[in-house]
Amino acid sequence: MTQSKQKYSSITINQICDRAMVHRTTFYKHFEDKDALLAFGFKRYGKMVAEIPLLDRLSKPFQVMEQFLQHEEIGKILEAQMSDEQFISRTHFLSHETRKQETEALNRLCKNHTIPNDLIIEFYSGVITSLSAWWFQNERKVPAAEMDQHFHQLINRDIFQFEKE
Repeated sequence: MTQSKQKYSSITINQICDRAMVHRTTFYKHFEDKDALLAFGFKRYGKMVAEIPLLDRLSKPFQVMEQFLQHEEIGKILEAQMSDEQFISRTHFLSHETRKQETEALNRLCKNHTIPNDLIIEFYSGVITSLSAWWFQNERKVPAAEMDQHFHQLINRDIFQFEKE
């Protein structure tokens, strides 16, 4: 349903049930609402993401994302829904579990930071979310490898190129 041109925010449970050819009671037996269904799908996506090495996920986020966009179902959903604020807000909220897992992995790998790892991941996630929204709004015209370069420039403390004193 989220693959259609219809925005996530306007999709009803009746439409989901009709498209899936299931009765509403069956739907509600498994899911509280459409957000719970989205969370279920997001969890499946999260398992696939977890299979990719953390270093790749952190250092090449757009190339990793492009791998998932190659997956027909995921790519169509994201492309169709990136203009829906409710969908974006919901997926950002749902990515909390992914951020939690990445923080735990980072805690195992990096022990000498002066900045808390959960703050690093929160910052990182915000940058990725903003860049992803821009990338999709611009119909992914910029190659993923170039988006990764932009990402690295944006998180670099020398972005403003202030003169050293």
